[in-house]
Amino acid sequence: MPRYGTHLQYDIVDFYENVNDNVVLTIHDNIRDNEEELSRINDKISLLLKASWETYYDSDNIGHIEQFAKFHDETKLLYDSDYVIFDLDERYVTSSDGLDYRNWIYESEIHDIYKKLIENKKKVASVLNDSYISSGVALALLRNV
Repeated sequence: MPRYGTHLQYDIVDFYENVNDNVVLTIHDNIRDNEEELSRINDKISLLLKASWETYYDSDNIGHIEQFAKFHDETKLLYDSDYVIFDLDERYVTSSDGLDYRNWIYESEIHDIYKKLIENKKKVASVLNDSYISSGVALALLRNV
């Protein structure tokens, strides 16, 4: 058990710190690796869904969040999130401009990453489907020889 915060908060911070690496689409040339990639994407989607269930409107700190968003040019993220955040408690992530740290992630950030992962999942699933069909046709043709 983490000393401060929950496992979900730690996992989200780790995911968010490497978000560019976590949303990169990798298509392999074999079925097994693509199935593993699909499994990894599903795990990441599951993590983001858990985080989205834990988001809330933080009315106690809204002034601080608004001030922070204005200073670091994150007002669009704040407005897109309708002031809904995922609180990180004692964990911190870098602000969008890279000049400061904040202990929350905007709901819109979670949603944008989720949408990108869904797109990646559809692409990998499509490649897998094509691979399954090609393999099935090849096996059928071999059987007739």
